[in-house]
Amino acid sequence: MTQQDIEHLAKLARLKLDSETEKKFAEQLSRVIEYVEVIDQQNIPEQEADLSNAKEPIELREDKSRQFSSDDLGKLPPKKEGKFIVSPPLN
Repeated sequence: MTQQDIEHLAKLARLKLDSETEKKFAEQLSRVIEYVEVIDQQNIPEQEADLSNAKEPIELREDKSRQFSSDDLGKLPPKKEGKFIVSPPLN
């Protein structure tokens, strides 16, 4: 990963990274990409999903847009430091 790649990704993700963090991020991303390339080179046969043991057919709901009401705002998850808490913290 080049410095320009990291800066571009940070901009897309709206992250403000200092130079030390950019360097660390570049190293980590490079390792992830190398790992994906190793996996891609493996000869793994493709398999179809086995849904034979499904009890009922999977039904998807239709997406519909709607206006939010003030009641909907009360259903939002709690906030901490201006951010929604959507899962328990990792320890």
